Amino acid sequence: MNSGALAELIQKVLSTGLDGQALSDNDELKRLASEIEKLPEYQHVHGKKFQVPGGYNTVSSERVARQVVSRAREEGVDSAIDALARFLAQQETPGRIVMLISSIELESTAMLGSGVEIFPVDALQSNTYSILKEDIYSKFENIPQDLSANKPSAALLLSHVVRPAFDDEFTADDRYVEALQTLEDARRCFTFFGPSTPMTVAHWWEGELDPLHFGFYGIFGSQGIELVGQGHSHRMTDAELDKYRAYWGAFGKLPLKQQRVLRVVLDRLNRALRRWGSVDMAIELGIAMEAFFLSDLDETTELSYRLRLRSAWWLGADKKARRELLQWAGVVYGCRSRAVHTGYLAERLGEPAKYRGQDTRVFLRAACQRVLEAVALALERGGMPDWSSLVLGD
Repeated sequence: MNSGALAELIQKVLSTGLDGQALSDNDELKRLASEIEKLPEYQHVHGKKFQVPGGYNTVSSERVARQVVSRAREEGVDSAIDALARFLAQQETPGRIVMLISSIELESTAMLGSGVEIFPVDALQSNTYSILKEDIYSKFENIPQDLSANKPSAALLLSHVVRPAFDDEFTADDRYVEALQTLEDARRCFTFFGPSTPMTVAHWWEGELDPLHFGFYGIFGSQGIELVGQGHSHRMTDAELDKYRAYWGAFGKLPLKQQRVLRVVLDRLNRALRRWGSVDMAIELGIAMEAFFLSDLDETTELSYRLRLRSAWWLGADKKARRELLQWAGVVYGCRSRAVHTGYLAERLGEPAKYRGQDTRVFLRAACQRVLEAVALALERGGMPDWSSLVLGD
């Protein structure tokens, strides 16, 4: 690469003092583009697609020239030429996925496992975040104080390399969806603590080696946070982070079918905990219980009885505890049935006598915690049970 000739041309473009769109008709810029086009290093990328997840930028000498000038204006001519060399030489583009989540607070950065790292949102160093921040936070303007837990409080990060960096046609990055699922699962596992109701606020990919700033992000997703719900924030302790790592590691070892079931369970419990009204809470909780305790069933007979029996055997350590759990599960599922079929739940529970007069919402919130306990037991015990064997006393 003839650095001297390039440096001279870049200086001439800068000396014009033009910026942005005004550079389009700049003769010096056109000469710079022509010089870049002659570079042997440029030949294999001309007209190809510079890949990012979910999109690309077509490489042209004029576009590259504009980016080189932009870099030179920011960091100097030598830096721009070095960036050009690195841009043309890359075979793959290293980067990372950033996912902003709500409701989880922590003192400092921590490694969670499976390559996932978590940052307090205020400690996140990201040019992309600084660009997108205004758009992300605009949805939280003027929200009531009791909904403030919906705001981003932490960022999950996972390395993600785009291969190849350049291609003739756009190549869909299927691995990105898998990586995003990994971060969503990491977010779900925080639901065990607090309680917290972690939700994904936004996510994007950002390149670590995009020296010419062709694209600061690939996919940007901004979730529709349910601001009608109540969020619950929790500050993680070191001991809880250790326990989290154990849960997160166990989740990753489960068969795919069980992972899918637990995703439904944790998401529905999260939604149940966010609900203001007991009717919506009971419906979400009922779905979570059915997903966990009845996911192996094809038939729809005796669902209530089977759910009660399985709850008792899974959570109960002895006969007395199982009898109580049998009754408890019946009350919970009864709330779910009345909520679905009548759209109404009384403020206080009725029968049986043990639960009569209890605040319905308080009872349902405690029930959410007990179902979370059931999920945690599955992780601690290496997976969900064979339900038929369990209820026979194995």
